[in-house]
Amino acid sequence: MTTSRSNQIEQLIQSTKRVARCPHAMVYRVVLEEVAAISDAQGGSLFTFERGGLCLRQSLDPGHVPEMIPLPLKAGSPLNAALENRAPILVEDVAQHNNITSSGWAGYNDGSLMILPLTDEDNHIHAIISLHNKRTPPFNQWDLDFCRVFSTFCFEVIRAQKSALVLHETGTYNRQLFDASPLGIVIMNKKGVIYDANPSFCALIGFRDNQVHKKSIWDFTPEEGSEVERDRLQGIGQTPIRYQKNFIHAEGYQIQVVIHATSLDIHGNRYILQTITSAMRALSNS
Repeated sequence: MTTSRSNQIEQLIQSTKRVARCPHAMVYRVVLEEVAAISDAQGGSLFTFERGGLCLRQSLDPGHVPEMIPLPLKAGSPLNAALENRAPILVEDVAQHNNITSSGWAGYNDGSLMILPLTDEDNHIHAIISLHNKRTPPFNQWDLDFCRVFSTFCFEVIRAQKSALVLHETGTYNRQLFDASPLGIVIMNKKGVIYDANPSFCALIGFRDNQVHKKSIWDFTPEEGSEVERDRLQGIGQTPIRYQKNFIHAEGYQIQVVIHATSLDIHGNRYILQTITSAMRALSNS
């Protein structure tokens, strides 16, 4: 049965919540499963760029594609078309398409497919999702628009997790990585006093850096829900945690964010590292 648009909207909302809560070790599997649920796809794969090729991270139909696809990709393939255009690809029937050809895999139920590159703000592709075998084909523009919104959010979550892991695994305070990160990063003690905040975080909440440093994170947090977050931070250890909260922007409105928090050692003292992604900004950038 075709998924109604209202159901698809609800699916998108619930999928973003599941990805936001997902641990890094499972994120590629959860992202692919959720984008397939949104689009009603029964088959698909998720790749990242590794060592000069596309590395298969997760597949809904194992055996469909190899573990590594070397570059350059085959001319006329859907993946190559998405890489060349650096944009999503929607094909309702590959047999009727002039520039894209099928791989000939016997598992396709029809000629409809979608390709979703996951790109950064400079339009560099970091990962790519392919989807096929929609339960009620073909894929349409509505499917593509929903999946593009969702994949943009997913890329922000994946990038936030990787930034937090790099800082956590080094066990040190990497100033250059800290300042250059396009994601908001805050370092504070367990009482919430801000030790440092990078330019991306300051821009996110609309304050200058000298208005943020040495303040408390609670100065920028609504009262409702703050007690729950205080308890979370008191119990934080080596294992990262993920949760959603709101920040108060300098102009008075609230911003919903996804936070990945872990502990960090700086000069022998333990601090809390938060990597922060604006969920609403991720959705609106699609």
